[in-house]
Amino acid sequence: MSWLPRDFVTTAEGLVFAVVDYCDDEPRIPCFLRYRSTSDGSLQKLATSAANALLSESHPKHLYHCERRQAALHGVRPADVIRHLKPRERVRELLGKRADNDPFEARAARLVQALAQQGVANENVGITGSLLAGCHRTDSDIDLAIYDEAAFRQARDAVPRLIRQGVCTDLDEAAWADAYRRRGCALDDQTFRWHEARKYNKALFEGTKFDLSLITDRPISASPRQTWRKLGAIQIRATVDDDRYAFHFPARLGIDHPDVGEVLAFTATYTGQARTGERIEVQGQLEQAADGRQRIVVGSDRESAGQSIRVLGSTQPGSGR
Repeated sequence: MSWLPRDFVTTAEGLVFAVVDYCDDEPRIPCFLRYRSTSDGSLQKLATSAANALLSESHPKHLYHCERRQAALHGVRPADVIRHLKPRERVRELLGKRADNDPFEARAARLVQALAQQGVANENVGITGSLLAGCHRTDSDIDLAIYDEAAFRQARDAVPRLIRQGVCTDLDEAAWADAYRRRGCALDDQTFRWHEARKYNKALFEGTKFDLSLITDRPISASPRQTWRKLGAIQIRATVDDDRYAFHFPARLGIDHPDVGEVLAFTATYTGQARTGERIEVQGQLEQAADGRQRIVVGSDRESAGQSIRVLGSTQPGSGR
């Protein structure tokens, strides 16, 4: 069975995990605990610290040490999965529902249809997040997963067009403040907003914020998978020389630096953060492979405390995406 980032898996204990990486040949599904069932049958969203504590104290079977990543991770054995929630199947379900059943679900379906009118085929669109888990609220975001690189480019191109047409609007002050609060990143709010505004992967649709994320059927890897040894926290400045995979998962930036060859970001906060030719400052975890190659990883957890990617100065006028 294929497990992709942004899928959800549930276990018999009522735990709902978000798949956070490709499985490859690993014995467990790399994931992170996002929700747990409560006594009334609803789902409770868990912060990083609460999720770690719950697994450590009550469900240690879903914790494991990943030798290749040299890290303690959440991981579910395929045999322990009782339900596999897939974003593309959720879109098909919503498009087939009556509009008066759930106003929020109907809004999400209309957003998918608006993107389809801009050329983004429905089969390349998935819905993840709280809508996938079925625990959305009226103030939830709509998290869209776009499958296929060409479709993702179409979707990003569509966002400013839909804004010009009045179908969507730019984020207002309340939406920006909420986005910054949810991320809790190491950047100040104005720096965060500057980086986010030029990505064209978010806007408001009928007053609800939505985000676009690229998902491919397999990870982009320039070399065979191997074990990386953690060397500790580091901060460097370098020039981006390859942004082809800036919106992939994990986001990857090639950099021109005497020791470090690339930056990987495992959090959406730093997806699409910089472009080829830009000078950046990176704070993250330095890792080294057996062959001596070094990289910096940003996003060891959702909040990525103390870790960041920041463009130094603004881009040149007229620079492309």
